[in-house]
Amino acid sequence: MITWVRSILEKKLRAKKQVILFRGGKAVGDQLCMTALVEALHREHGIRSIVFTHYSEWFRNNPKVVSCLHLSTGTLLGRAQLRILRALKSSRVIEFAAANSGEDYVKRMRAEQPMHLVQANSRELALPMSWRNIKTEIYFTPSEEKKFEGDFPQLMVPFVCVHSHGKTLFTPNKSWSVEKIQAVINETPQITWVQLGGISDAPLCSVIDLRGKTNSLRALAFVISRSQAVVCTEGLYNHITAAFERPCVVVHSGFSPTELAHYSSTSIVVREPQVTCAPCWLLTPCPVAGKPCTSDITSQQVTSALRNIVTRR
Repeated sequence: MITWVRSILEKKLRAKKQVILFRGGKAVGDQLCMTALVEALHREHGIRSIVFTHYSEWFRNNPKVVSCLHLSTGTLLGRAQLRILRALKSSRVIEFAAANSGEDYVKRMRAEQPMHLVQANSRELALPMSWRNIKTEIYFTPSEEKKFEGDFPQLMVPFVCVHSHGKTLFTPNKSWSVEKIQAVINETPQITWVQLGGISDAPLCSVIDLRGKTNSLRALAFVISRSQAVVCTEGLYNHITAAFERPCVVVHSGFSPTELAHYSSTSIVVREPQVTCAPCWLLTPCPVAGKPCTSDITSQQVTSALRNIVTRR
């Protein structure tokens, strides 16, 4: 029965030039990256997507998306939906995931050549792809932009966004020093800085403090869309910035290869030379004293990369 349903569904989707893309879990950056696959499928094959995701806000107003349905794998219904979608997987029903667990993901990534996160999560895709010009996408309506402009009147001057805390839930090895981020701010007094992040993030000095004030993912994306540039560690903020082709200075650890996070708008700062154990793909704390892949990155390296960007703009 399931084979028959899968075959009928595949034929109907092919006839309509559509695919079903789905992603379980709450990896917010990875689910934003799914918009890049939506964009690439439409650009290279004229295909539009039906999306199942925990973060439907990333796909709102996207003209390349036929429909977007909520998939919450934290509920019994959501887990049942995920099982059904996996049973229906075919050339037109695709799970956007490199693996089903963190351990399997790391094992697979260690065994393969470096690639972008979007490509890694698209390994089930049977269609030929060039994987050039990978770009996330977020669409705002004029009324939405007007609302956000009213919500953030302090952003009427040119500014640069900064995020002081990298996500440590998946691995503790991507974070940089808050003190060095503060040093970057101190070294660039001519820049108006806007701090983004959660209210529990360490406060920075000499910034417009928006910690905890971008109360939705779309509000966060709007602020980033109006910035001159963003400074952050590898993760969500880089993926958001790529959607608006804003320059992003990414402090990149030795956890993963730089190819994983590289967009055309990304300027990656790494230890020079990089440590021999990189990429380590360690999900446990780094056993090397001081974690030199990040501790040896200086504020001056980041400041230099940022000045080059701001000067060009």
